[in-house]
Amino acid sequence: MSEDRVGELKFGGDTVVIEPGDAIVGGRSARAASSLLPGLKTPSKFRAIVNAHFRFDPPKTCRRSSGFVGGLVEWLFAFPQRLSVTISNADRLVDRPREELAQAIWQDICKATGVQADLPPWQSCGNAVPHSRLRRNKTPCARGGHGLEKPVSRGRLD
Repeated sequence: MSEDRVGELKFGGDTVVIEPGDAIVGGRSARAASSLLPGLKTPSKFRAIVNAHFRFDPPKTCRRSSGFVGGLVEWLFAFPQRLSVTISNADRLVDRPREELAQAIWQDICKATGVQADLPPWQSCGNAVPHSRLRRNKTPCARGGHGLEKPVSRGRLD
């Protein structure tokens, strides 16, 4: 990389030359992006995310994705034989026992969808501590100016 443009990308043993007028779009975590582009301002504070998946046939009235305000669940996704949820800014949930958290999430799903059923088989996912399976350091904190550290497109790289 020269001072103002990317000249090539390397993928293992392959090199792709970036010509003037070419554009590059890349998605990396803040940590990975700052290691690739020294000096890039990235968020420095993060919040946990909880993702949970329930083996359950979604009700016919359930949309493919729904957002909720005022409950535990923020996003509900309906797939064949599965309901999945995402809860952002979940630091408050990190230390809760997994089974207790799964039950609370399922109760919120039931309330939102009108489902009346016991807790089905479930899994919570993430990449933090293997025992908690909650995702830490994934959502940039947008308070206290930290959201302003998100990289901003500066236009073309040519």
